[in-house]
Amino acid sequence: MNFWTVAIGLVVLYIIYRTYKKNKAKKEKELNDKWLADLQKAHDTKDFKEIIRLVDNKELTSDKICFVYGNALLMAGQTEKGRSIFRKAFSFGDKNETRKIFGFSELNAGNHKEAVSPLQEIEKDYLAIQFKYDDGYDIIENLGLAFMELEKYDLAIEAFKSAPLGKKNIVDGLNKIFILMGQCYEKKGDAKNAVKFYTKSVAYKYNDDLQNKIEKLQADK
Repeated sequence: MNFWTVAIGLVVLYIIYRTYKKNKAKKEKELNDKWLADLQKAHDTKDFKEIIRLVDNKELTSDKICFVYGNALLMAGQTEKGRSIFRKAFSFGDKNETRKIFGFSELNAGNHKEAVSPLQEIEKDYLAIQFKYDDGYDIIENLGLAFMELEKYDLAIEAFKSAPLGKKNIVDGLNKIFILMGQCYEKKGDAKNAVKFYTKSVAYKYNDDLQNKIEKLQADK
């Protein structure tokens, strides 16, 4: 066997190997794309069992996958495993974003007490930036809701007060907080402050039911 025969044979083998690798990579990408599409569909339809089936035994390679999987586990009642997945999410990306999604997931799963801690741990600087761009109100809203579900109305009010309540440019997120603060004060029997925050909401976006509530509270004084 001469040199050229060997050289040509090696070139042919190299071409075959490269083609195999290329086809394998293409196939893996197609399978991964389909998996991600199936996962997105299950997430959009809140099919938690399907999410768990799709992700179980898969390598978790991003915080977003951890969020979807961890939330599905919590919603399916697999509480400890779900929390362990959220703890893993802290090794990726933004820790404040992980705390936010973790808290929301606990709240949505009905774990009100457990929702408090991750939401309280969100850094104030992160919140300040969110408020600057008219965002972040959902964090305060959900922290307050967790306290309300626990019937800790003073703590809920304290949480709501951490939002920029005096902001002139009212947005929907801030309006929700006005309504929730009104509900807290109403639960506490403080009609004056309940009316105050309900009125702020009605001034931003008129609501017949809320206006009727204001009138009833004023009449009952």
